[in-house]
Amino acid sequence: MNKAFTLVKIMLLSGMLIRTPHIAAQFVPGKWAMPMKGNSYITLRSEAAARQDAGTRNTALAVVGQGGLILKNDTQSVASAFVYIPVASRPELALNVVGSACMEITCESAQFVADVSNRKMGLVTLGHLNVRQPQYVRIDFRIKDTGKPSYVIIRDIILSGIPVKPLFVNPNFDPKYGLRGSSVMLNYDTSDCGEAQWAYVELTIPSEGDNRGGNYCALGFDGGMLGLRYNKDGNKVAAFSVWNAMKDDSFGDVPPEYRAKVIDKRSGVKTVFFGFHKEGKRCSLEYPWKSNRTYAFLLHATNDDSITSYTAYLCDKSEAKWMKIATIQRPFTDNLITGFCSYLENTLPAQGYLMRKCQVGNVMVCGRDRKWHRISGAQFSNDDTGRRGIRVDYGGGVEKGCFYLKTGGYFGDGVKSKRQLQLPAKDMTATIRGINEEITKLK
Repeated sequence: MNKAFTLVKIMLLSGMLIRTPHIAAQFVPGKWAMPMKGNSYITLRSEAAARQDAGTRNTALAVVGQGGLILKNDTQSVASAFVYIPVASRPELALNVVGSACMEITCESAQFVADVSNRKMGLVTLGHLNVRQPQYVRIDFRIKDTGKPSYVIIRDIILSGIPVKPLFVNPNFDPKYGLRGSSVMLNYDTSDCGEAQWAYVELTIPSEGDNRGGNYCALGFDGGMLGLRYNKDGNKVAAFSVWNAMKDDSFGDVPPEYRAKVIDKRSGVKTVFFGFHKEGKRCSLEYPWKSNRTYAFLLHATNDDSITSYTAYLCDKSEAKWMKIATIQRPFTDNLITGFCSYLENTLPAQGYLMRKCQVGNVMVCGRDRKWHRISGAQFSNDDTGRRGIRVDYGGGVEKGCFYLKTGGYFGDGVKSKRQLQLPAKDMTATIRGINEEITKLK
């Protein structure tokens, strides 16, 4: 590094204030470079940065882009990076950075202040962290107000002295999915229940798991889903979707005869075309659901001449009043309700540092014989982000007599995928009686 253009002062705040000039780092074996792209967020955005994001003219800027974390003339915004340290250790922390600014860096109980004046990308050594157990470590960055223009790009965080590879989103993995976190699922075994005409689920979203971007699918099935979610505007909605009947997922090129069709819907329900993993029709109803409150979902399926009609109902358990959302037909479909599952995902990569969680209980199906069967077992699974160890902040299990799913928030160790879960025994007589009474009213 050209010392004529680089002057770095590091202040380690640990009881005594120490100033040291920058020197080339002498790393012990086990040096790891974690890119800021895919591993960092703007966790506190200033009003000035928000205005800049909205397209107004402003010199303030805080963003994670292709080249890394960019901070410019913004002393209020905070950027945060997350890395999982798998062993107790004292890793040395350094940055690959270019620009001119005074930065405050906070990590756990350690605080560092770095005066950066680099005309080209160079290494800035900060100091050591004390990680006492395997855990996620959060590293916060903020520009200090010096009265002078400031601009820095942090490309990588360099961690040395860790004998086992830390977990983070590497350059070979799509950063969008890394930032989102792992999607998690409960797959229910209904093989002993026959073909299901009706399916019933109760869903509760605890306050700590209620965050924007959450898609809380209470009742997923081969061909669609039913649950609660946030839309793109951040409004809470009840969502009911049915996929088109195209096996090759030819986005935007589905013949009309293969498309899902909304044949009935409640007043206020908006119908939109969607395409992501699948293509189809989504019925969306603005529904300001509340955390810590239980909602019941009911799905009815009928089949006639290879066309299956799915009708979705929703009930706030505290009010005990059912409402019909919509009926959607899926052509070239002979089955009723199969592939019964519940899942949870985050749809906002920029807010993947927040946790989403839901509880699922009283899972039941009813066949043509009108006999309800309680589903007390489920298999937990997750997507490639979790299976490959890119993110390990996910979980699924049993609590308060219900299944639960959670993801995001960098809370700790992930659980084993394809793990079998079992609920304790429960008398469902009263619940089944109530559902049958409501079904009679709904017809």
